[in-house]
Amino acid sequence: MMNFFVTSSLEFRKWTEKTTSNKFLIYFRIAFASIWLVYDLIDASTSETLKFIWFYRLPGTSNIILGLQILLIIFEFALLLGWRPRAAAFGAFLARSCLCHFVTLNDFFYFSVMALLLSICDTSGSPRKPREVLAWPRDLLILQTGWIYFASAILKMNPAFLSGSDLFVRHNYEISILPFYYPEFYRSFVSTLWGNSILSWGAVVFELSLGLTLFCWFLFPKQRMKLHYFALALAIAIHVYAAYGLNVFFFGASMVAQVVLLSKE
Repeated sequence: MMNFFVTSSLEFRKWTEKTTSNKFLIYFRIAFASIWLVYDLIDASTSETLKFIWFYRLPGTSNIILGLQILLIIFEFALLLGWRPRAAAFGAFLARSCLCHFVTLNDFFYFSVMALLLSICDTSGSPRKPREVLAWPRDLLILQTGWIYFASAILKMNPAFLSGSDLFVRHNYEISILPFYYPEFYRSFVSTLWGNSILSWGAVVFELSLGLTLFCWFLFPKQRMKLHYFALALAIAIHVYAAYGLNVFFFGASMVAQVVLLSKE
């Protein structure tokens, strides 16, 4: 038993001392900031979050919400340009977390977690002049990404989702408001419960596979190049369909950037 703890301690210490280039961490910081800066600029200018709060009669005044959105835009702009990126990421985490108090959206919780993790990563400098930095914060980002997909797949393993009922409602809402956006064969397919059940099972299999792939990326360093391309293919398949069929754009773009850039060696 003592040998086990000694070995585990040595392995943990080796992991925390391992270094890697921060080139792709910088690229991810830029991509993450760009995607969510565009999102918040659109959100603040069109008052979409305020409309959401008004529709569902949620607590929160318009001045507080707008103030938090302005803070987010400032922090995201600083994160994009690399101005004290750790402080900017932590500021974005605090602002979005406060916004989550009023609007409990999955996308906002996701942003908060990723911004907090970015605040412990060394993403300063330019990708043209990368430096060696500690690798464990990047590994935590990968493990968090894998957990998002793995947990999402597990939560979908219920009769309501696997039967196709959940996607049936969402798909038919989409084709009712955007009837000319989807071809006839697709509208016919998603108008059936069996068609949505196929897509539901496909979502579970793909998300579970991607989550396990990212866990394997962490566990088997020698296989990272192969696992990177497999994870890339799965992420693109998942989020291209989510963008087309479900109109999920910003979250999907952020997740694809996460998989592509963080798993790149």
